[in-house]
Amino acid sequence: MSEMSMERDVQRICTVLEAVQGQMDIPRGWSGSTPAQTPKAAARFKGEFQVLREATGIKAICLRQLADGKLLTGSEDNTLRVWDLVTAECLHTLEGHDDYVTCLEERPNGHVISGSEDATLRVWDLATGECLRILEGHDDYVTCVLQLPDGRVLSGSADEKLRLWTIPEGTDDTGEAVTSQVLEGHDDYVTCLLELPGGCISGSDDSTMRVWDLETAACTKVLEGHEKGVTCLLDLQEGHILSGSADCTLRVWNVSNGNCMKLLQGHNGGINCLLHLPDNQVLACSDDERTFMWQVESETKIQIPGPKILQAERNCLIQLHNSRIFSLTRDEIMRFWS
Repeated sequence: MSEMSMERDVQRICTVLEAVQGQMDIPRGWSGSTPAQTPKAAARFKGEFQVLREATGIKAICLRQLADGKLLTGSEDNTLRVWDLVTAECLHTLEGHDDYVTCLEERPNGHVISGSEDATLRVWDLATGECLRILEGHDDYVTCVLQLPDGRVLSGSADEKLRLWTIPEGTDDTGEAVTSQVLEGHDDYVTCLLELPGGCISGSDDSTMRVWDLETAACTKVLEGHEKGVTCLLDLQEGHILSGSADCTLRVWNVSNGNCMKLLQGHNGGINCLLHLPDNQVLACSDDERTFMWQVESETKIQIPGPKILQAERNCLIQLHNSRIFSLTRDEIMRFWS
């Protein structure tokens, strides 16, 4: 891909919706602000759109778009919230956790599962707001959760373990008991999970990734190369994955043989979030408050110009069903980007 093509893609990503409500079909209920005049190179940002923080008073730290189009967020106030993305209205608030909500997944039956710094996971019925199950077993806070195709759930924790959960229908009072299996091997926090054909891969603050056979609970391969903790993982298809690390680099791996195929450098801060874009491009956010769009094949990158739009926490950057990007950032603002 040429640099000119990448420039066009950057402009496409960074052309934020116009600040006049309705001019470009801005969702109702979202406020916008237009930045001061800037040099032409940075003037691609047309507006900034945020939930009115005066009305919410929360800091969301993880999010997921649900199958019905609504947005689910987990927050530092220990709650989950369901948002209407058209009106920016909070439809439901789910309470029960005793500490920050750190990760979210949607179940095939429409229920959702949340992980928390209270070391538990909870299964929720969004229609009623009821907590159906409390999953206990981790000895430290839950960092990540992954819904598997066979209905089981995998979680990672600061206790250095993964747990594989079988969750029957019903509640703790009326249903069958929840069972879990422990997967051990990491020497530090489990930070991220990614599904693979027939198994999964986990990243850890011990700077490694481990490939797991979920039928035997055995670790089949250890991927080593990062100099600091692995923070995020992305599936590049055809047996390749991308990892981001606190060592400020991204690496492309061949999962079948465990070899590192590419080393992508350029960030000056730890990588904290990855998002897959069309044409094998990747958006990478880092602690240096810069965002790069990478063309992985050619190992080229372009910095996204303008304000610090995507300085995101882990689990805080997603592509919505309508292809817009939605971010939660450390300034506690929720933003749409086209």
